[in-house]
Amino acid sequence: MKKDLALLFVLVFLTLYLTKNISAQTEKQVLSITAFPAVQDKEVAPGEKAHLQVQFKNEESSFIVGKVQIADYVIKDRSGSLQLVEGDQQKPKYAASSWITLSADSITIPPRDVVTVDLFVTVPENVPSCGSYAVLYFQPALPGKGEVRSNLNSSSGITAKIGALINFHVAGRQCKENLIVSKFEAPSFQEFGPIKINLELLNNSDIDMQPQGLVNLTNMFGGYVDSQKIRDLRIFPETVKAYEATVGNKWLLGRYKISLAASYGTGGKKLTTVSYIWVIPWRIGLIVLLSLIILILLIRTMLGRSKKMRLNLEERLEEEKGEIEKLKEQLRKRTS
Repeated sequence: MKKDLALLFVLVFLTLYLTKNISAQTEKQVLSITAFPAVQDKEVAPGEKAHLQVQFKNEESSFIVGKVQIADYVIKDRSGSLQLVEGDQQKPKYAASSWITLSADSITIPPRDVVTVDLFVTVPENVPSCGSYAVLYFQPALPGKGEVRSNLNSSSGITAKIGALINFHVAGRQCKENLIVSKFEAPSFQEFGPIKINLELLNNSDIDMQPQGLVNLTNMFGGYVDSQKIRDLRIFPETVKAYEATVGNKWLLGRYKISLAASYGTGGKKLTTVSYIWVIPWRIGLIVLLSLIILILLIRTMLGRSKKMRLNLEERLEEEKGEIEKLKEQLRKRTS
């Protein structure tokens, strides 16, 4: 028995030791690097020269070395994820990387410190669009193990890149501003709240848009129930942005109106659409109805039993009266 316990103790110790060592070997070092400002909006004129700066901060306790580059990008999905356009890929319509020259192509960031990268901008005389876009990114050299929390996706498959977006708006132009609700979906019926809405906005403008507004929920009498602000997200030209909104609480009953009330662009153009939904907790309603039916049946049964008992009692009283009358008659005959 003692040998078995000793062997069990040794096996448990070895298992814990090996698990700890395997976890330590597979754990990766995560480097913390941030770019500031993460987004810059710059209004420019054709032929103008401008100067911008981006700082990269090293949160680590050791030096970090890497290269800095300017690139174009495209929006690859409805969530707004960026994908870098690099190498021999075809330049996007709204590319601006060729406008920018960097002060350095590689930097070394000291521990707990920042390094500033200068961007020298030369705007072409014949800018083809109202909005043009680029990204400045830092790619650390990672000898051995380690990874970086990246905010960019690369077409080359390398994602260890920390970037800052540079957005140029050309001044003095009549820019096309056209934002469309391409999807506004909500269930037509559900049992309980809250209500989830899927919203997609298509930007047919030639410049990025940042719509602001609310998704509102009102009851069948027009009374306010709830609202949620749509996220203040940038929608780039010729792309679709997906939003999600949730309105209302769990306990809803009746027909409800869901409406979008938003605005966008320099003139505050309106963006509206509506949908309707019935919310009926039918299982609870069915339980209540069955409970009422059962209660009514119980009451009827009890009343029926009470009536029957009363009738039986009356019959027995009549029989007793008859017996008493017979006894009285017999008593009279004896006494006469």
